[in-house]
Amino acid sequence: MSSSSITLPRILANLVAIIAVILGSAFVLDVIWAWFGQPPFALCGLLPIVDLVLGRTIGTIFIYAGLIAWGFSLFQNASYLLLALSGVVLSGIPGMITAALGVSCSMPLP
Repeated sequence: MSSSSITLPRILANLVAIIAVILGSAFVLDVIWAWFGQPPFALCGLLPIVDLVLGRTIGTIFIYAGLIAWGFSLFQNASYLLLALSGVVLSGIPGMITAALGVSCSMPLP
């Protein structure tokens, strides 16, 4: 019997997997669409939404929650600092995935 407890690494891994599946699916859709001679649209259209919702919003929540909790623990508990650092990493995932896939569209600057 295994217990399925909800832990921070499991939540972060699931969020990163969701981002990767959404952007990877859009990339595959663009490749299939390009086979028919049409210009790709899915990834460049979906990237600002994924970046804003999953990247910046959830990343910012993780950063602030981690830093506040780390401060309340009197800077003793390193897991809260890891939560803040994971928010920094999570906020950069959409840009890193598209750069790795070689997308030519540019992300809108804030």
